[in-house]
Amino acid sequence: LFRRKNIPYVCFIYGSPFQFSGDLQKYMLIFRRSFHKILNSDEVYREVIPKRAPKTGILKRLKMELYVLLKYFAVRNARAVFVLTEKNKWEIKQLYKHENVVAFAGAFPADLIGLKKTNTDIKKNLNLGNGRKVIFSLCRLEKKKQVDLIIKWFKELLDTGKDVHLLIGGKGPEMENLIELTRDLNIENRVTFLGFISEEILNDYYLTADLFTTADNADYDITTFVALALGSKCVV
Repeated sequence: LFRRKNIPYVCFIYGSPFQFSGDLQKYMLIFRRSFHKILNSDEVYREVIPKRAPKTGILKRLKMELYVLLKYFAVRNARAVFVLTEKNKWEIKQLYKHENVVAFAGAFPADLIGLKKTNTDIKKNLNLGNGRKVIFSLCRLEKKKQVDLIIKWFKELLDTGKDVHLLIGGKGPEMENLIELTRDLNIENRVTFLGFISEEILNDYYLTADLFTTADNADYDITTFVALALGSKCVV
């Protein structure tokens, strides 16, 4: 539509279909030539992304093929494509054969670097006690984020006798499943689901935690950058 009316446009592509194992777009015919090149470029992709598309009905597959074809030409005709990382830039060039791809960089306020003061006593508010170590994770609670791995790892840590507590911030479709997982592992009294955390007190959780962790399959994660800026120890 924009092209027919000679309206110049740019587009922004967030992330990569290879970061989501269930995203069928990468298996479509238009991407066949670039699929294996991208898959083989990343050991995490090779581990978690099936080489063959999951079975789908013919109608669903045809709809997806048409959608991706239209998207392909829409991206190809954009004056520029914006992405978040150099890795995404390379992948988009492979997928869409577009040469004018620009990598932006996510940012956080410079005054976070070295910040030590907390305004809220998180441990007191959550009745955790001063001696207990705190592990903090923050993300949208969806399968891609692999918070279930963090919970299973935390169970193994508890089994060693460590006095630790896991705080999980964020909301999402996997929340009930993750809560059920803590019950199945009998660790629900050592895991607190915080839900949405407002910006006003978010830094206090980072600063209170003895460790920040994430299991997301991504080359860009602003929560990790914030944790590092605040001087947190991280396992990612």
